[in-house]
Amino acid sequence: MKPLRKHFTIVSLLACALLLGWRPATAANTVTIDGAFADWADEYCKADPGACDDFPNQQDTKGACIASNFTATMPSPATTVYLRFDFDVVGLSGANTADACWLIDTDSDGNTNAAICMELTGNPFNAITNPYFTCNDSAPACGGPVSGSPASLNCAFTNSLAAAQQLECSGGDTGDAAIECSISTADLGVSANNVVTLISGCTFGSPQPNSATHDCATEGGPFVIDLDDGGNSPVELIDLSVN
Repeated sequence: MKPLRKHFTIVSLLACALLLGWRPATAANTVTIDGAFADWADEYCKADPGACDDFPNQQDTKGACIASNFTATMPSPATTVYLRFDFDVVGLSGANTADACWLIDTDSDGNTNAAICMELTGNPFNAITNPYFTCNDSAPACGGPVSGSPASLNCAFTNSLAAAQQLECSGGDTGDAAIECSISTADLGVSANNVVTLISGCTFGSPQPNSATHDCATEGGPFVIDLDDGGNSPVELIDLSVN
């Protein structure tokens, strides 16, 4: 008899985590979107969970961070989400671009409701565009993307990230570029459960949420922002086999 393989969905994993008393680490402060990255030091950041330099050039990510504007003195839930994504390059020649997207689940069903994409151009990088898409909530990928431009979406970047602010997977890196964005939970369309799940944060082949993915900062599992207590955490994916 062939072994029966069962795969937990993102929804199941989140439910199990909550039942087991999962409480993610509390964020310490809000983030100013200005291209200066020192204020990410006490937020949830994770270096590339894969090997260093595991993808060539602009396909390689150095990691990512998440946060919200939750504070101990501000009534919950948080009203703003902050996202950071780092590249292992600081510029590209010719018409080459560095592209990435966050795919976001706002109703905890494991499917994507929105995509925030990022494209850096120049050598060194000197311009950024941030296409935003609503998705039809049909799959973990962004189904039926429709472009838009939420008023609250605000992004900035640097092509010379200070060594102390780099998301290192090994020492001796010569330089990274980083992008930080903020968006209101209202523009994301967050549901009443007040949880935002970053299903994937990856380098893409273009600033379109249905292009090919390459290196993912969320390789170990999605990132979760709990808007009710400021908690930020990764959710590890489990592949359970039953014989």
